[in-house]
Amino acid sequence: MELNQVQIEQTPLHECELVCTSSDNSLRVYVKRNKPVALSDQTGFRAVILEFVSACAKTKEKEDWWDEPEVMIDIVADITAFFDGPRHVQIAPASNGYLNYPNTVALLQCLEAIKKVEEKYCIRD
Repeated sequence: MELNQVQIEQTPLHECELVCTSSDNSLRVYVKRNKPVALSDQTGFRAVILEFVSACAKTKEKEDWWDEPEVMIDIVADITAFFDGPRHVQIAPASNGYLNYPNTVALLQCLEAIKKVEEKYCIRD
């Protein structure tokens, strides 16, 4: 899938918040906060973890991967969080939950970023 095709609840990624890029630049986390209701700031969010797959031949540097509109990505995780935290985590939806050679260090960095977003937008015990 091309990066420019990904949306979170019909919102293009360029309108969502980029909260994490893994240290090896292979994964990114984008978040869309749920609309606030009543007086609460703890409304939850939707997030996706994306993995770089390939880019066109003109991309020379690793840092440029994500700047190409045609960059190919895989969705590693699709996360739905409500006021009390993540309730639904769909791993690798396009491949029935299968991750081939996952970079666990990069994945942990992304999950730590999701935890920080949870602390910001969800109720804490």
